[in-house]
Amino acid sequence: MKMKKIITTTLPVCFMFFFLLSSTVLADTISYPGDAPCNGTLQDCIDAAANGDTIELATNNRINESLTIKKSITLTTASGFAPKLGSTTSLIPKIIAIEDDDEAIMVSFTHLLFDNAVVEVSFSLFEGNSFTMQHSTLSNPDDHNNTHGIDLNLRTSSTILLQHNTILSSGAGLNVLGSLNENNTASVSLFGNRISTTNNSDYNYQGIRIDNTFKGEFNVDIQSNVIHNIGGCNCGGPAGVEIYQDAVGTANFNILNNTFESIAGNGIIINTLDFSSGLTLVNIFNNTVSNVENLGISLPDADANLIIVSDYNNFHQNQNGEEWGDYEPGDNNLAVDPLFMNIAQQNYRLQTSSPLLNAGNSSVSGLLFSSVDAANSNRNVGAEIDLGAYEAATDLQLFLSISANTVTVGDELSATAQIINNGPDADTASFSGSITSGKILFTEPSQGICNNTDTELTCTLGEIADLENVTIAITIEATEEGLLSFNANTTGTRPDQDLTNNSASTGDIDTNLVTNGINASGTNGGGGCQLGVNTTQATPLQFFLSVMGAVLLLGSFKRKLQR
Repeated sequence: MKMKKIITTTLPVCFMFFFLLSSTVLADTISYPGDAPCNGTLQDCIDAAANGDTIELATNNRINESLTIKKSITLTTASGFAPKLGSTTSLIPKIIAIEDDDEAIMVSFTHLLFDNAVVEVSFSLFEGNSFTMQHSTLSNPDDHNNTHGIDLNLRTSSTILLQHNTILSSGAGLNVLGSLNENNTASVSLFGNRISTTNNSDYNYQGIRIDNTFKGEFNVDIQSNVIHNIGGCNCGGPAGVEIYQDAVGTANFNILNNTFESIAGNGIIINTLDFSSGLTLVNIFNNTVSNVENLGISLPDADANLIIVSDYNNFHQNQNGEEWGDYEPGDNNLAVDPLFMNIAQQNYRLQTSSPLLNAGNSSVSGLLFSSVDAANSNRNVGAEIDLGAYEAATDLQLFLSISANTVTVGDELSATAQIINNGPDADTASFSGSITSGKILFTEPSQGICNNTDTELTCTLGEIADLENVTIAITIEATEEGLLSFNANTTGTRPDQDLTNNSASTGDIDTNLVTNGINASGTNGGGGCQLGVNTTQATPLQFFLSVMGAVLLLGSFKRKLQR
């Protein structure tokens, strides 16, 4: 009976184990090029893969194919390789088409390089589709009749995530058409992308164009993107972000913490065609818009079904100012130079003196702000969130080394402090240190100024650029017997993402070894005697008497042994 009980309780567990095991092995990682059928074209490899498989591109060659994907699959680059997907000429870009055919699909692109190629996604038949593209680069710079870099056509319930990509396109960097059926919901999340377009005077360009028509619920989150150098003819309104809303469904658009710079048109445009039914909510917070050739922002006349809430934005040197329509701009906007690191080099991180630091608001009711910025670094590490795509932050790290771990009183030691800025931003650093059982004699920093007393050291080191370092040479004297130690700390003016590596210590250094003096010790019946003198401080008479005492003591020991 006991055996039967064990068997009946074990069988379901075994069945579950094998079921999970079989589910796991269904999803394979396939190398391309590899074994047949992945020894021919990439399309053949995709067609042969099973739903859920991952295909790793293990080649450095260009893959000059137009691809069609109709199954759930992940396409990525194998470690150590750098393939390019796209045309070998500038005449015709290659198209990577993703479309649902027999069932809902989930497609993911990660760490891919598209060169002279475009990506088109069409979800129209089944609900529950998803597309993710992250940490990838897409370049389609040549004139292809205003071809978009990424084109999304969403007609059914879908989830889209595009994050930390770099996109350069001859048309809109990203074009999204929402044409949902009733009772369908689409969510589009655009986080931390860098988007720019080529400067072709024949066409209009948008960094991001959203066109919502028909029914359903359409949600778009545009956060921490850098939208810059948007070219075009300025004949019909190129823009950083342009939203067309002509739908009877509901829509929510969040435009948060983006950087718009150098746009041949407008920064942010909300165009309305029909709000007769359904409700549209637009939130515009913590953005910076500068150096656009028309309007920094353009909003429509008031409509009962259109709610626009805006505040904590910065607008600077936009040629025709801002057009708020019938909507309030908010009471906390700025109109200042953002002080980017280097506009000419397209470095839109903030300088240490930027007025956009801590100038935002991350506590707006009903809004969920991204936890990372355009560089995938932590958001809101300071007193408040910064305006724009990048959160100013650094990681200062301190290393401390010393020339010996045992010394004699009166000896000098050489210590070296190295302060490294792991970035991503430059930071103005300071350094402080203190010593026990020792004295600070001399300091020499590679930059900045140091001041010290016998036991305390402070340094103002100035600005340390991203991935640069400063060293401080420190000369120390051991002044007393015991344990000498030097402890130090570094701080910056920017929020530090890792405070655990800001402090360092030499540890305890033994100063009890007085090798340039005379030490003698002995035992006699459990008692002890020690006679010593440091020759660096003894007079000739003290030295003579010390030596004679030691000789007499040794003679006494010898006689006792002879007995």
